[in-house]
Amino acid sequence: MIDLFEASRICVRAAVKAVPDVVRYGLRGPVALVFIGAIGLASSAYASPGPGPSTRTTLTASDRTTAKAQIEQARKERKALEASLKAAKLAATVTERDLRAVTEDLIALALETRRQEDIAARAAERIEALDREAKTLAAQLRADEKALDDMLVGLIALSARRPPAVVLGEGAPRDSVRAALLMGEVAPVLRERSLTLSQSIQHLQSLRRAAEAERSTLQASEASLQARRSEVEALVVEKRQQLSAQTDELSRLEMELTTLSREVESLNELLARLPERPKTPNPPKSKMRPGTEQYASAGGSIGAGNFRLGAPTAGKLVSGFGVMLESGRKSFGHIYETRSKAQITTPAQASVLYADALQRDGSFGKVVILEALTGERLVFTGLGGLYIKQGDSVEAGEPIGEMPETDDAAPKLYFEVRNATGFVNPTQWLNRRKAPS
Repeated sequence: MIDLFEASRICVRAAVKAVPDVVRYGLRGPVALVFIGAIGLASSAYASPGPGPSTRTTLTASDRTTAKAQIEQARKERKALEASLKAAKLAATVTERDLRAVTEDLIALALETRRQEDIAARAAERIEALDREAKTLAAQLRADEKALDDMLVGLIALSARRPPAVVLGEGAPRDSVRAALLMGEVAPVLRERSLTLSQSIQHLQSLRRAAEAERSTLQASEASLQARRSEVEALVVEKRQQLSAQTDELSRLEMELTTLSREVESLNELLARLPERPKTPNPPKSKMRPGTEQYASAGGSIGAGNFRLGAPTAGKLVSGFGVMLESGRKSFGHIYETRSKAQITTPAQASVLYADALQRDGSFGKVVILEALTGERLVFTGLGGLYIKQGDSVEAGEPIGEMPETDDAAPKLYFEVRNATGFVNPTQWLNRRKAPS
């Protein structure tokens, strides 16, 4: 019957032969059982006195040479794995830098889009004012032309008619001549005024054509910005997915390196006849969520610096916090009147809790609920299209959607801020978040 130490020696031999599989696949299945059994059995054998010196024979030279060769191979593989881990960390750092760069591009495009929207809104207002002024001048011109026509008809009738002598009084010829002279003096004045009005209308029409051309140019520029923004958004998604995959690969390499180091250490302890098992290293750090904590490792987030946006839209604020609405209820947020398909941006770095239409009649439009890093909940309603989805992370100034496309009434955005105690005045909250100049 074989003694305890002899059994441990057999298990060690089996463990040594299994080292390549252990290195390749980790401590799994039958290999794990043999490896762990060897450690436990050898530890027990080395700790117990045994039946005598003759029984506590050491491993053969062949066993020891084979074990050392396998350990050396494992060390080489560990060194190669460390190099791969270093390269993976470098690649992840590059991807983080690229992600920050494209996110900054996206925010810059959002700012440029807002500027173009402001210019387009002012151009539309100029066109409307020119149209109103042109209509007023046209009405005055028609009135003057009618008065002139009436005078000319009167003059023609006066010169062509010969009333009977019995009808005319003593002063009738003199009055007729006076009227004719008066109309002769007024007619050139009316003609001059009509000419001036016509020139003014032509000038207004020229200004309107210039404004229309400017608006067409702005629309083309907005279309170009939209195409560029779509490209950058796709690139942001790609970089985030790439960073997530690289983070997963880093975790896998760290775990594999930890496992390999533990196995090398265990075999060294077996060969040195140490009864203690190798200490279990700390588990690898869990990966950080792309778009949030891993930005902190690179020196802070884009949205956490001096860069801050104000309102979420370039539209006009038509109702503020605490104002009584037509429904008789008090407003707990801001209502903005925007252009058709105007872009909406987030004023703070946040995570997306909800991004969809409410499960009712759809009267609220698309709804977005964000949770800022500082804990506030940001609510946006009335959107027509969304660029984000639930679970995404967004930076301050990043576009999250656009308003509906309308031809008549201007769309309205409702923006609300809440914290743990209740509703917050968005104006005060936005002012607190602005960086010092």
